[in-house]
Amino acid sequence: MKPLSERWGKPVLNKWGKKIYLDQMTMKELEERIRENDIVFLPVGSTEAHGPFAPLGEDTLIGVSIAERVCYECGCTVALPIPYGS
Repeated sequence: MKPLSERWGKPVLNKWGKKIYLDQMTMKELEERIRENDIVFLPVGSTEAHGPFAPLGEDTLIGVSIAERVCYECGCTVALPIPYGS
């Protein structure tokens, strides 16, 4: 069996060493985060063909990557993305 990808296998931390992704937090961690910073990014992106060599979820991946970078610097939280089809 292959190991989980890095995204799912270990928490992604911000520059203060706290988790970025909502789905990786416990309820206690979420309550603490909301007291510290109540901003939550909700990435949204389309699922569509981008040619033979690009992934279908490219737009969603870009949105999640931007949200992760902002939250790394600012201490915000990233919720699970909403992918939608075209």
